Amino acid sequence: MTKREVLTGEELLTHAEAAARIGISTKTLDRYAVQGKVKPLRLPSGYRRYTCRQIDALVTGGSAE
Repeated sequence: MTKREVLTGEELLTHAEAAARIGISTKTLDRYAVQGKVKPLRLPSGYRRYTCRQIDALVTGGSAE
């Protein structure tokens, strides 16, 4: 298991990686978070991380919960 998988058991994406994965800007991803479409995990450092499942669910319209 990599360092990125420790919290959730699945790979975590940075804010920029998550946005790039689905072809949107980081500002759009911020708006999605405010709208409740995606909920980032917050590390103790304050950085946001997203699971691949969460980000893929944005594209398919499904729920990652």
